[in-house]
Amino acid sequence: MIVVDATAFAAFLLREPQGDAVLEQMLAHDAMLAPGLLAYELANVIAQAQRSGRLDDDAAERAREQCAGFPWVFEQHASRDRAASLSALCVRHGVSAYRAAYLDIARHHNCPLLTLDDALRAAAAREGVQVLPAPAGKRASRR
Repeated sequence: MIVVDATAFAAFLLREPQGDAVLEQMLAHDAMLAPGLLAYELANVIAQAQRSGRLDDDAAERAREQCAGFPWVFEQHASRDRAASLSALCVRHGVSAYRAAYLDIARHHNCPLLTLDDALRAAAAREGVQVLPAPAGKRASRR
């Protein structure tokens, strides 16, 4: 199992230079774990790409189908302990709750993390979470 964040999956969806390397990493694992918010983040990525003209209507529909076609396992932060852990990660590493959600899940399940987000990669490394090798090309940064 691997934790995949929105920056990595968006690189694949939008056919960015590092998208092939991201796909290779994802296909090397039997399941992809993410917080439930990933579906919203990817819907936003596709909508923004469509509004900007980067994706036409057909390409946007294919991207939505690709999102659904992968073996996702979504997790919610339901317990009080996990919510506290998430908050502590935000404070300790100065990252958003969105970033921290991916890190918390990777820590909790002892899974590697695939992200193109520099701040999240650094936080994961400080937490002892295996960060998969960065694909070639420019890495993304998001808030």
